[in-house]
Amino acid sequence: MDRVGEEITRLKVIVKTRKATMSSFMDNLVENAWLAPRLPDLMLLKGRFMPRPAFAVGAGPSLAQNGHLLRDVGDRGLVICAAAALKPLLRLGVSPDVVVVIESSDTSRFLKLTDQERALMKPDTVLAAALGSHPAHFRAEGFGKALFHLSGGEAQLLSQGYFLPQGGNAGTACFAFAYVWGLNPVVLVGQDQAYLGAQLHAEGTVDSLVDPDRMDSIRIPGIGGTTVESNTGLAASVNWFAEAAALIRSKGKGPRLINSSAQGAAVRGFDEIPLEAVMRALPEQPKTWKVSEIMGSLPKPTARELRGDLKQMSAILTQTRQLVHRNVQRALIEMMNVSKVSAFMGELLAPALAGGNRQGILKSIAWADGVILKMLASLEKGGELWTAARAGVAAAGRVSPPLRPAVDAPVRNLNFRWPGA
Repeated sequence: MDRVGEEITRLKVIVKTRKATMSSFMDNLVENAWLAPRLPDLMLLKGRFMPRPAFAVGAGPSLAQNGHLLRDVGDRGLVICAAAALKPLLRLGVSPDVVVVIESSDTSRFLKLTDQERALMKPDTVLAAALGSHPAHFRAEGFGKALFHLSGGEAQLLSQGYFLPQGGNAGTACFAFAYVWGLNPVVLVGQDQAYLGAQLHAEGTVDSLVDPDRMDSIRIPGIGGTTVESNTGLAASVNWFAEAAALIRSKGKGPRLINSSAQGAAVRGFDEIPLEAVMRALPEQPKTWKVSEIMGSLPKPTARELRGDLKQMSAILTQTRQLVHRNVQRALIEMMNVSKVSAFMGELLAPALAGGNRQGILKSIAWADGVILKMLASLEKGGELWTAARAGVAAAGRVSPPLRPAVDAPVRNLNFRWPGA
Protein backbone atom coordinates (compact mmCIF):
# COMPACT_ATOMS: atom_id res chain seq x y z
CA MET A 1 0.00 0.00 0.00
CA ASP A 2 1.38 3.45 -0.94
CA ARG A 3 1.76 6.36 1.46
CA VAL A 4 -1.52 7.99 0.43
CA GLY A 5 -3.41 4.71 0.82
CA GLU A 6 -1.96 4.11 4.28
CA GLU A 7 -2.89 7.62 5.38
CA ILE A 8 -6.44 7.26 4.06
CA THR A 9 -6.87 3.96 5.93
CA ARG A 10 -5.63 5.55 9.15
CA LEU A 11 -7.93 8.54 8.76
CA LYS A 12 -10.95 6.35 8.12
CA VAL A 13 -10.42 4.81 11.55
CA ILE A 14 -10.10 8.27 13.15
CA VAL A 15 -13.22 9.58 11.41
CA LYS A 16 -15.24 6.54 12.44
CA THR A 17 -14.10 6.96 16.05
CA ARG A 18 -14.95 10.67 16.15
CA LYS A 19 -18.24 10.44 14.28
CA ALA A 20 -20.43 10.10 17.37
CA THR A 21 -19.12 13.22 19.12
CA MET A 22 -17.42 15.33 16.43
CA SER A 23 -20.63 16.94 15.19
CA SER A 24 -21.76 18.37 18.53
CA PHE A 25 -18.20 19.31 19.49
CA MET A 26 -17.65 21.22 16.24
CA ASP A 27 -21.09 22.86 16.41
CA ASN A 28 -20.26 24.12 19.89
CA LEU A 29 -16.79 25.27 18.84
CA VAL A 30 -18.29 27.26 15.97
CA GLU A 31 -20.85 28.95 18.20
CA ASN A 32 -18.28 29.68 20.94
CA ALA A 33 -15.49 30.87 18.64
CA TRP A 34 -16.21 34.53 19.37
CA LEU A 35 -15.09 33.96 22.97
CA ALA A 36 -11.53 32.95 22.00
CA PRO A 37 -10.19 36.54 21.79
CA ARG A 38 -12.11 37.58 24.90
CA LEU A 39 -11.61 34.91 27.58
CA PRO A 40 -8.25 33.69 28.93
CA ASP A 41 -6.94 30.22 28.10
CA LEU A 42 -6.17 28.51 31.40
CA MET A 43 -3.59 26.22 29.81
CA LEU A 44 -1.34 29.28 29.67
CA LEU A 45 -1.17 29.32 33.48
CA LYS A 46 1.57 26.71 33.36
CA GLY A 47 4.52 27.82 35.47
CA ARG A 48 2.70 30.79 37.01
CA PHE A 49 1.84 29.15 40.35
CA MET A 50 4.01 28.62 43.38
CA PRO A 51 4.10 24.86 44.13
CA ARG A 52 1.25 23.96 46.44
CA PRO A 53 -1.25 21.10 46.84
CA ALA A 54 -4.17 20.64 44.48
CA PHE A 55 -7.37 18.77 45.23
CA ALA A 56 -9.03 17.31 42.13
CA VAL A 57 -12.60 16.74 43.26
CA GLY A 58 -15.13 14.49 41.55
CA ALA A 59 -18.80 13.88 42.25
CA GLY A 60 -18.48 10.35 43.61
CA PRO A 61 -20.86 9.30 46.40
CA SER A 62 -18.08 9.13 49.03
CA LEU A 63 -17.68 12.92 48.78
CA ALA A 64 -20.29 13.19 51.54
CA GLN A 65 -17.99 11.27 53.89
CA ASN A 66 -14.90 13.47 53.81
CA GLY A 67 -15.54 16.41 51.49
CA HIS A 68 -16.24 18.72 54.45
CA LEU A 69 -12.53 18.54 55.36
CA LEU A 70 -11.76 20.70 52.32
CA ARG A 71 -13.23 23.70 54.15
CA ASP A 72 -9.84 24.14 55.79
CA VAL A 73 -7.76 24.24 52.61
CA GLY A 74 -7.91 28.04 52.41
CA ASP A 75 -4.83 29.57 50.80
CA ARG A 76 -2.76 26.44 51.41
CA GLY A 77 -4.00 24.66 48.29
CA LEU A 78 -6.21 24.84 45.23
CA VAL A 79 -9.58 23.07 45.03
CA ILE A 80 -10.47 22.15 41.44
CA CYS A 81 -13.81 20.41 41.02
CA ALA A 82 -15.96 18.92 38.29
CA ALA A 83 -19.13 20.94 37.68
CA ALA A 84 -21.24 18.04 38.95
CA ALA A 85 -19.43 18.30 42.32
CA LEU A 86 -20.10 22.03 42.78
CA LYS A 87 -23.48 21.83 44.52
CA PRO A 88 -22.48 18.89 46.77
CA LEU A 89 -19.36 20.82 47.81
CA LEU A 90 -21.30 23.99 48.57
CA ARG A 91 -23.72 21.90 50.64
CA LEU A 92 -20.68 20.80 52.67
CA GLY A 93 -19.52 24.41 53.10
CA VAL A 94 -16.67 24.13 50.59
CA SER A 95 -16.19 26.74 47.88
CA PRO A 96 -13.90 25.58 45.06
CA ASP A 97 -11.35 27.79 43.34
CA VAL A 98 -11.98 26.38 39.85
CA VAL A 99 -15.03 24.59 38.44
CA VAL A 100 -14.41 22.52 35.29
CA VAL A 101 -16.90 21.57 32.58
CA ILE A 102 -16.14 19.77 29.31
CA GLU A 103 -19.47 18.25 28.27
CA SER A 104 -20.74 18.88 24.75
CA SER A 105 -24.32 18.49 26.00
CA ASP A 106 -26.00 21.10 28.19
CA THR A 107 -25.12 20.42 31.84
CA SER A 108 -25.55 24.03 32.95
CA ARG A 109 -28.05 22.87 35.59
CA PHE A 110 -25.01 22.03 37.72
CA LEU A 111 -24.02 25.71 37.52
CA LYS A 112 -27.37 27.34 38.27
CA LEU A 113 -27.07 28.31 41.91
CA THR A 114 -29.70 29.33 44.42
CA ASP A 115 -29.18 32.54 46.37
CA GLN A 116 -28.08 30.44 49.35
CA GLU A 117 -25.54 28.53 47.28
CA ARG A 118 -24.25 31.71 45.70
CA ALA A 119 -23.68 33.20 49.14
CA LEU A 120 -21.49 30.20 50.02
CA MET A 121 -19.30 30.48 46.93
CA LYS A 122 -16.14 32.56 46.77
CA PRO A 123 -16.58 35.70 44.66
CA ASP A 124 -13.43 34.81 42.71
CA THR A 125 -14.39 31.23 41.77
CA VAL A 126 -13.47 30.59 38.13
CA LEU A 127 -15.55 28.55 35.70
CA ALA A 128 -13.21 26.79 33.26
CA ALA A 129 -15.23 25.59 30.27
CA ALA A 130 -13.91 23.77 27.21
CA LEU A 131 -14.47 25.93 24.14
CA GLY A 132 -16.06 22.89 22.49
CA SER A 133 -18.50 22.42 25.38
CA HIS A 134 -22.13 23.51 25.24
CA PRO A 135 -22.61 27.29 24.83
CA ALA A 136 -24.99 27.36 27.81
CA HIS A 137 -22.04 26.75 30.13
CA PHE A 138 -20.53 30.13 29.21
CA ARG A 139 -23.82 31.84 30.12
CA ALA A 140 -23.73 30.61 33.73
CA GLU A 141 -23.85 33.53 36.17
CA GLY A 142 -21.76 34.22 39.24
CA PHE A 143 -18.36 33.02 37.97
CA GLY A 144 -15.24 34.47 36.49
CA LYS A 145 -15.02 32.88 33.05
CA ALA A 146 -12.11 31.17 31.33
CA LEU A 147 -11.70 28.58 28.61
CA PHE A 148 -9.46 25.75 27.51
CA HIS A 149 -9.09 23.56 24.44
CA LEU A 150 -9.70 19.85 23.96
CA SER A 151 -7.86 19.29 20.69
CA GLY A 152 -4.50 20.26 19.27
CA GLY A 153 -6.10 21.79 16.20
CA GLU A 154 -8.36 24.27 17.97
CA ALA A 155 -5.58 25.10 20.44
CA GLN A 156 -3.21 25.89 17.58
CA LEU A 157 -5.74 28.08 15.79
CA LEU A 158 -7.34 29.84 18.75
CA SER A 159 -4.51 30.04 21.29
CA GLN A 160 -0.85 29.06 21.61
CA GLY A 161 -1.06 25.36 20.81
CA TYR A 162 -1.62 23.83 24.26
CA PHE A 163 -4.62 21.57 24.74
CA LEU A 164 -5.72 19.77 27.89
CA PRO A 165 -5.06 16.00 27.86
CA GLN A 166 -7.95 14.39 29.72
CA GLY A 167 -9.93 11.17 29.90
CA GLY A 168 -13.25 12.36 28.52
CA ASN A 169 -14.80 13.67 31.73
CA ALA A 170 -14.43 16.65 34.04
CA GLY A 171 -12.90 14.62 36.88
CA THR A 172 -9.88 13.67 34.79
CA ALA A 173 -9.70 17.25 33.46
CA CYS A 174 -9.38 18.55 37.05
CA PHE A 175 -6.38 16.27 37.59
CA ALA A 176 -4.87 17.32 34.26
CA PHE A 177 -5.10 21.01 35.15
CA ALA A 178 -3.38 20.40 38.48
CA TYR A 179 -0.55 18.55 36.75
CA VAL A 180 -0.10 21.04 33.91
CA TRP A 181 -0.04 23.95 36.36
CA GLY A 182 2.78 22.29 38.31
CA LEU A 183 0.87 21.82 41.58
CA ASN A 184 2.17 19.28 44.09
CA PRO A 185 0.89 16.97 45.48
CA VAL A 186 -2.22 16.23 43.40
CA VAL A 187 -4.92 14.71 45.61
CA LEU A 188 -8.03 12.91 44.36
CA VAL A 189 -11.19 13.43 46.43
CA GLY A 190 -14.61 12.05 45.56
CA GLN A 191 -13.11 10.27 42.54
CA ASP A 192 -14.79 6.97 43.46
CA GLN A 193 -15.31 5.56 39.94
CA ALA A 194 -17.55 3.03 41.71
CA TYR A 195 -21.02 2.52 43.13
CA LEU A 196 -21.89 3.03 46.77
CA GLY A 197 -24.85 0.71 47.15
CA ALA A 198 -27.22 1.91 44.42
CA GLN A 199 -25.61 5.35 44.35
CA LEU A 200 -23.23 6.41 41.58
CA HIS A 201 -22.88 10.16 42.24
CA ALA A 202 -22.80 12.42 45.28
CA GLU A 203 -26.12 13.35 46.76
CA GLY A 204 -27.53 16.43 45.05
CA THR A 205 -26.32 15.53 41.56
CA VAL A 206 -28.35 14.09 38.72
CA ASP A 207 -28.58 10.29 38.67
CA SER A 208 -27.40 9.91 42.27
CA LEU A 209 -29.66 6.84 42.42
CA VAL A 210 -29.35 4.11 39.80
CA ASP A 211 -31.13 0.90 38.86
CA PRO A 212 -29.97 -1.86 41.24
CA ASP A 213 -30.32 -4.35 38.36
CA ARG A 214 -27.85 -2.53 36.11
CA MET A 215 -26.39 -4.81 33.47
CA ASP A 216 -22.92 -3.31 32.98
CA SER A 217 -21.70 -3.89 36.53
CA ILE A 218 -18.15 -5.21 37.01
CA ARG A 219 -15.90 -5.78 40.03
CA ILE A 220 -12.58 -3.94 40.20
CA PRO A 221 -9.87 -3.48 42.89
CA GLY A 222 -10.89 -0.99 45.56
CA ILE A 223 -9.20 1.24 48.12
CA GLY A 224 -7.66 -0.61 51.03
CA GLY A 225 -7.37 -3.93 49.22
CA THR A 226 -11.11 -4.35 48.78
CA THR A 227 -13.09 -4.93 45.60
CA VAL A 228 -15.82 -2.54 44.52
CA GLU A 229 -18.67 -2.50 42.05
CA SER A 230 -18.09 -0.30 39.02
CA ASN A 231 -18.97 -0.24 35.33
CA THR A 232 -17.03 -0.19 32.08
CA GLY A 233 -17.14 3.59 31.69
CA LEU A 234 -15.87 4.26 35.21
CA ALA A 235 -13.23 1.55 34.87
CA ALA A 236 -11.96 3.37 31.77
CA SER A 237 -11.44 6.48 33.91
CA VAL A 238 -9.53 4.42 36.49
CA ASN A 239 -7.27 3.14 33.71
CA TRP A 240 -6.76 6.69 32.43
CA PHE A 241 -5.59 7.85 35.87
CA ALA A 242 -3.26 4.86 36.13
CA GLU A 243 -1.78 5.50 32.69
CA ALA A 244 -1.32 9.18 33.53
CA ALA A 245 0.52 8.21 36.71
CA ALA A 246 2.78 5.83 34.77
CA LEU A 247 3.56 8.54 32.22
CA ILE A 248 4.43 11.02 34.97
CA ARG A 249 6.73 8.46 36.65
CA SER A 250 8.43 7.73 33.34
CA LYS A 251 9.54 11.36 33.14
CA GLY A 252 11.51 10.90 36.34
CA LYS A 253 9.93 13.87 38.08
CA GLY A 254 6.53 15.23 38.85
CA PRO A 255 4.07 15.67 41.69
CA ARG A 256 3.24 13.13 44.32
CA LEU A 257 -0.09 11.51 43.45
CA ILE A 258 -2.53 10.74 46.27
CA ASN A 259 -5.94 9.11 46.29
CA SER A 260 -7.88 10.44 49.29
CA SER A 261 -11.34 9.41 48.14
CA ALA A 262 -13.10 7.93 51.16
CA GLN A 263 -13.87 4.78 49.22
CA GLY A 264 -14.11 3.53 45.68
CA ALA A 265 -11.62 2.26 43.12
CA ALA A 266 -7.93 1.85 43.78
CA VAL A 267 -5.72 3.60 41.21
CA ARG A 268 -2.27 2.26 40.35
CA GLY A 269 0.44 4.84 40.94
CA PHE A 270 -1.52 6.78 43.57
CA ASP A 271 -0.72 6.56 47.29
CA GLU A 272 -3.81 5.88 49.39
CA ILE A 273 -3.78 8.42 52.24
CA PRO A 274 -6.85 9.51 54.23
CA LEU A 275 -7.83 13.10 53.59
CA GLU A 276 -7.52 13.90 57.31
CA ALA A 277 -3.81 13.07 57.16
CA VAL A 278 -3.31 15.11 54.01
CA MET A 279 -4.99 18.12 55.61
CA ARG A 280 -2.83 17.89 58.73
CA ALA A 281 0.30 18.00 56.58
CA LEU A 282 -0.70 21.01 54.49
CA PRO A 283 2.08 23.61 54.65
CA GLU A 284 1.42 27.28 55.19
CA GLN A 285 1.94 29.35 52.06
CA PRO A 286 3.97 32.59 52.35
CA LYS A 287 2.19 34.03 49.32
CA THR A 288 -0.77 32.85 47.31
CA TRP A 289 -1.61 33.22 43.64
CA LYS A 290 -5.27 32.99 42.79
CA VAL A 291 -6.39 31.85 39.36
CA SER A 292 -8.71 34.84 39.04
CA GLU A 293 -5.84 37.27 39.75
CA ILE A 294 -3.47 35.81 37.17
CA MET A 295 -5.70 34.97 34.24
CA GLY A 296 -6.45 38.57 33.28
CA SER A 297 -2.85 39.02 32.17
CA LEU A 298 -2.76 35.96 29.92
CA PRO A 299 -2.22 36.68 26.20
CA LYS A 300 -5.11 36.19 23.78
CA PRO A 301 -5.27 36.21 19.99
CA THR A 302 -7.03 39.19 18.46
CA ALA A 303 -10.25 38.77 16.52
CA ARG A 304 -8.47 40.31 13.55
CA GLU A 305 -5.77 37.64 13.67
CA LEU A 306 -8.30 34.86 13.86
CA ARG A 307 -10.31 36.24 10.96
CA GLY A 308 -7.15 36.42 8.88
CA ASP A 309 -6.22 32.80 9.68
CA LEU A 310 -9.74 31.56 8.91
CA LYS A 311 -9.96 33.45 5.62
CA GLN A 312 -6.64 31.96 4.57
CA MET A 313 -7.96 28.48 5.39
CA SER A 314 -11.11 29.12 3.37
CA ALA A 315 -8.98 30.19 0.39
CA ILE A 316 -6.92 26.99 0.68
CA LEU A 317 -10.11 24.93 0.68
CA THR A 318 -11.31 26.72 -2.46
CA GLN A 319 -8.04 25.86 -4.22
CA THR A 320 -8.25 22.28 -2.94
CA ARG A 321 -11.79 21.90 -4.27
CA GLN A 322 -10.62 23.01 -7.72
CA LEU A 323 -7.72 20.54 -7.58
CA VAL A 324 -10.06 17.66 -6.69
CA HIS A 325 -11.95 18.25 -9.94
CA ARG A 326 -8.69 17.99 -11.89
CA ASN A 327 -6.68 15.34 -10.05
CA VAL A 328 -8.01 13.53 -6.98
CA GLN A 329 -4.72 11.80 -6.13
CA ARG A 330 -2.80 15.06 -6.26
CA ALA A 331 -5.46 16.77 -4.13
CA LEU A 332 -5.13 14.08 -1.45
CA ILE A 333 -1.39 14.62 -1.30
CA GLU A 334 -1.83 18.39 -0.99
CA MET A 335 -4.43 17.95 1.77
CA MET A 336 -2.00 15.75 3.72
CA ASN A 337 0.69 18.40 3.34
CA VAL A 338 -1.68 21.11 4.58
CA SER A 339 -2.64 18.92 7.54
CA LYS A 340 1.01 18.69 8.58
CA VAL A 341 1.28 22.48 8.74
CA SER A 342 -2.08 23.20 10.37
CA ALA A 343 -3.46 20.80 12.97
CA PHE A 344 -6.89 22.44 12.76
CA MET A 345 -6.98 21.99 8.99
CA GLY A 346 -5.92 18.39 9.60
CA GLU A 347 -8.95 17.86 11.82
CA LEU A 348 -11.26 19.49 9.28
CA LEU A 349 -9.80 17.60 6.33
CA ALA A 350 -9.76 14.17 7.98
CA PRO A 351 -13.24 13.29 6.61
CA ALA A 352 -12.19 14.50 3.14
CA LEU A 353 -9.04 12.40 3.21
CA ALA A 354 -11.16 9.40 4.17
CA GLY A 355 -13.92 10.29 1.74
CA GLY A 356 -12.98 7.82 -1.00
CA ASN A 357 -14.51 8.98 -4.29
CA ARG A 358 -14.50 12.46 -5.77
CA GLN A 359 -18.03 13.32 -4.66
CA GLY A 360 -17.38 12.20 -1.10
CA ILE A 361 -14.22 14.30 -0.93
CA LEU A 362 -15.98 17.37 -2.33
CA LYS A 363 -18.82 16.96 0.16
CA SER A 364 -16.36 16.79 3.06
CA ILE A 365 -14.46 19.86 1.81
CA ALA A 366 -17.75 21.77 1.58
CA TRP A 367 -18.49 20.81 5.21
CA ALA A 368 -15.02 21.99 6.30
CA ASP A 369 -15.47 25.30 4.49
CA GLY A 370 -18.87 25.69 6.13
CA VAL A 371 -17.28 25.29 9.57
CA ILE A 372 -14.75 28.03 8.79
CA LEU A 373 -17.39 30.41 7.43
CA LYS A 374 -19.56 29.85 10.50
CA MET A 375 -16.59 30.58 12.76
CA LEU A 376 -16.02 33.84 10.88
CA ALA A 377 -19.68 34.71 11.40
CA SER A 378 -19.37 33.84 15.09
CA LEU A 379 -16.42 36.22 15.48
CA GLU A 380 -18.36 39.02 13.78
CA LYS A 381 -21.56 38.43 15.71
CA GLY A 382 -19.65 37.86 18.94
CA GLY A 383 -18.20 41.35 18.93
CA GLU A 384 -21.72 42.76 18.94
CA LEU A 385 -22.84 40.34 21.66
CA TRP A 386 -19.85 41.17 23.85
CA THR A 387 -20.37 44.91 23.54
CA ALA A 388 -24.06 44.57 24.33
CA ALA A 389 -23.44 42.27 27.28
CA ARG A 390 -20.89 44.60 28.86
CA ALA A 391 -23.16 47.59 28.27
CA GLY A 392 -25.94 45.71 30.05
CA VAL A 393 -23.69 44.96 33.00
CA ALA A 394 -22.74 48.63 33.30
CA ALA A 395 -26.36 49.77 32.99
CA ALA A 396 -27.40 47.42 35.78
CA GLY A 397 -24.74 48.90 38.04
CA ARG A 398 -22.90 45.61 38.40
CA VAL A 399 -19.16 45.21 38.37
CA SER A 400 -17.98 43.62 35.15
CA PRO A 401 -15.27 40.94 35.45
CA PRO A 402 -11.80 42.39 34.90
CA LEU A 403 -10.83 41.87 31.28
CA ARG A 404 -7.68 43.16 29.72
CA PRO A 405 -7.58 43.94 26.02
CA ALA A 406 -6.21 41.23 23.76
CA VAL A 407 -2.57 41.70 22.81
CA ASP A 408 -2.42 43.76 19.61
CA ALA A 409 0.17 41.64 17.87
CA PRO A 410 1.14 38.56 19.86
CA VAL A 411 3.59 36.10 18.40
CA ARG A 412 1.43 33.38 16.87
CA ASN A 413 2.63 29.90 17.72
CA LEU A 414 1.61 27.75 14.77
CA ASN A 415 3.36 24.61 16.01
CA PHE A 416 1.26 22.13 17.99
CA ARG A 417 2.86 21.10 21.30
CA TRP A 418 1.92 18.83 24.16
CA PRO A 419 2.02 20.54 27.55
CA GLY A 420 5.50 20.19 28.98
CA ALA A 421 7.06 19.19 25.70
